[in-house]
This record gives sequence, C-alpha cells and structure tokens, in this order.
Amino acid sequence: MFKSKSALIICLLLVVLLATLAACGESSPTPPATQPDITTPTISTTAAPSTTSKPAITPQVGGTLRIIWSNPPASGFGWGPKIFGGEGFPADPAMEPLMDGKFIGGFEPRLATDYKVSSDGLSITFTLRQGVKFHDGTDFNAEAVKFNVDAMIKAGKYGKNILSCDVTNSNTVSIKLARFENISLGTVAGTVIASPTAVQKNGENWAAINAVGTGPFKQVSYEPDVKIRLERWDGYWGQKAYLDAIEGTFIADRMTQIMAMKSGAGDATHSRQAKTTSELTQAGLKVLQNFMGMVALNLNSRDENSPFYDVRVRMATEYAINKNALVKTLGF
Repeated sequence: MFKSKSALIICLLLVVLLATLAACGESSPTPPATQPDITTPTISTTAAPSTTSKPAITPQVGGTLRIIWSNPPASGFGWGPKIFGGEGFPADPAMEPLMDGKFIGGFEPRLATDYKVSSDGLSITFTLRQGVKFHDGTDFNAEAVKFNVDAMIKAGKYGKNILSCDVTNSNTVSIKLARFENISLGTVAGTVIASPTAVQKNGENWAAINAVGTGPFKQVSYEPDVKIRLERWDGYWGQKAYLDAIEGTFIADRMTQIMAMKSGAGDATHSRQAKTTSELTQAGLKVLQNFMGMVALNLNSRDENSPFYDVRVRMATEYAINKNALVKTLGF
C-alpha cells in the first residue's frame, strides 16, 4: 500500500491512469529509464504547493492497488451493449476503446492509430493497430471491431446516425453515417472492444461481467456487488503496467465507505458526493478532484407567456440566487 499515511480519493479517470502507470507496495528497484514519469493532472484540495522544488516521483514496481468503488456496476462492464453510461469503470484497465478522448478536445490513438473523416462527413475511416491480442489469445483486427460496432448498432447504443461498419481490409474499418454530427466520431471512437470469440462462445450475459479485452490488465475474478480483481497482463501491446494487480471492492453505503478508508482497507476511493469528500478531507486523507461536467438552468426568454421573457425578471432571478451560499452548503 502507499507508504504515506494519506490515501488517495480519485475519480474514475485518475484511477485508470494510476492503475496503469503507478504502483503501490513495498520499495523495489528503480524501473528502467525508458519507462515514463507519472503525472497526474488533478486539482488538489490541500494547500497550495510550496515554491521549493521537489524531487521527481520515481514509480515503484509491483504491489496491488486497492480501490473502493462507491457503487457496483448496474448492468455490466465487459461487453459494450450491456454497459450503461459510465458503468464500465471496474474493468477499464482491461478494456480499450478505438481512441481516447482528450480532456480539452481531440483524440489520442489506442486500438486505432489514426482516423479520417470523409469530405462529405458521411463516413469515418479508422486505421487499426496491428499485432494486438485479446486476453484469450485471439487476434484484434477489423472483423473484431465490426463485430462490436454492429452489436452496438443493434442494441441502439449509438442512436440512429451510425448506420454500419464496413471492413476495408484487416486493419481498416469504415463507419457509415446518416448525416454529419460533431459527436459521431467520439461516439464510435469510445467504443470498448471485446473479444468476439469470447462473446460468441460464452454468450452476451457472460461477457457483460467477464471483460476479455486488450488492456494492460486481465480480469481474473468477479464477485457481483462485492469485488473484482485484475492482474497485469504481460502480453499487452504497449507499456507494461507497474502494478501486479488491481482489486476493486464495491461499498455502496457512504458511511461504510468512509470507515473502510479510515481503517486503511483501501488505497484509493471514488465518490461524487461532496459530503463524503469533505469528511475524508477532515480525516486527513488527500483529495484529488476532476471536473465532471456542468448542469445549466436555461430560462425560457423567447416565449412571451413566460415570466422570464421580461429581462427584469431574469435579472432579479440572477440577483436572488446566492450562489456562494449554495456552493458552501451543498458543496461542503
């Protein structure tokens, strides 16, 4: 476990980053210089860092990262058509998408090394990475992508704009669109790709809770609503993970989650509740924050029958809402 007495409370994106690149456990030899430094793009709730320079973080090799998840996956995590929203989080280190969306826009290569949108905006061509294997030893290729994309279309996961996936050759697929939409690229690029052989052999319900992907970690066990274990997969095509394993424990009860972290039962936890974050901060645990989106209240200012048609009412509403008080009270 982490040597410092502080634990990390991290949101989903940070957990995946730490799981793949960082490690916990007892000290061990310094990894080769070719391995990348670990940087965590977060905003800490602790005091501002000192201007005094600090030595670079040296990753440790080995150990198991113990994550306490605040909620179990509702539907599944290993098969795209069964994943609801962001419920694939427990198996993120095992499953990979075609491309990763950058936080500030754009995409980075993953299972696809490049993409091209046609001049008319009605098709997207992905160039796929070659020499990649699924955890069951089968090949990742264009047919595997088509299998997954076709299943997503059939399940209605994309909406009506994604029409089909055509195989151009063994490492190229073309996605056909009904019309150009600026979200179409991200919709398809973010699809996690599961082994067609594993799905066809065992069935979709089995695949929903058994992640057979191409990621740096391989799922080895799962107890529904209790625990999931992933172990480093040395057959990974990219940078090998520093960790030996990742264990995720599901604790839905907020107070039990807090007590577990205070007792040292987990190295990291995840919560979207401001009260939980506040209490763990007060307990001396380190909090890393990640932007999770926004919610907007749109007033109907174009309907003459709406009170908000009058600009004075809109201004009065703006002045009447004490935003600072809401943040301090509801955001702790």
